[in-house]
Amino acid sequence: MPLPTYAAPLKRLADEIVAWNAAAGKFPTERDATLEELLNQEARVVEELNELVHAMAEDDLIETLDAVCDIFVTATYYLALAKSSQASVESCVVPPADLDELKVQISELAKQAKSMRDRSIEQLRDNQFIVDSLKVAIALVRDLPVDFIGAQQAVNENNASKYVADENIAADSVAHYAAKGEEVVAHASAYLGSPVFVLKRTSDDKIMKPIGFAAVDLKPFLYAG
Repeated sequence: MPLPTYAAPLKRLADEIVAWNAAAGKFPTERDATLEELLNQEARVVEELNELVHAMAEDDLIETLDAVCDIFVTATYYLALAKSSQASVESCVVPPADLDELKVQISELAKQAKSMRDRSIEQLRDNQFIVDSLKVAIALVRDLPVDFIGAQQAVNENNASKYVADENIAADSVAHYAAKGEEVVAHASAYLGSPVFVLKRTSDDKIMKPIGFAAVDLKPFLYAG
């Protein structure tokens, strides 16, 4: 698929990720992200990058695809938080490269993450580590027998299913967590123009899964070899 054609759906998917976070009240629409917010989001990218290194070492195609999808979620959201002047989702879509070389680059990025020191918020806004991680992850799946765009769409839709439109399901979910000793509140919000309820645990503001939530299955996005 030509680069502009490939980039367009990825930009749409990245916009959905921002909208998902905004629905939960986590995206700072009226202020700049803080140093702590950027560092926390960078840590999530590092965690998923390490998952990718492990999946590749195990030669596990499904887990590799899963890790790349998670890198896409965390890294594109980082770029949105940072309001980077140097990078965009579209600019991170690069031509496929040699697979072995990409694996080396991914391993080097994981090593780099272990040695990163304190940086200013200005440095974090133009974070080359995030850009490089996103570029190499996208390049990797273009070399693998997978439908990455389809998989990422499925991941986005699965995340969106954590938000429920039915007030009764939201109430039943709150009761389910209460029975386990967890205080969860259903917050009325909107996602992509539709009213939803967001379940959030009061102790740490974590978004909780509603009853009946099913994990995403990425097996349909592997090409038969």
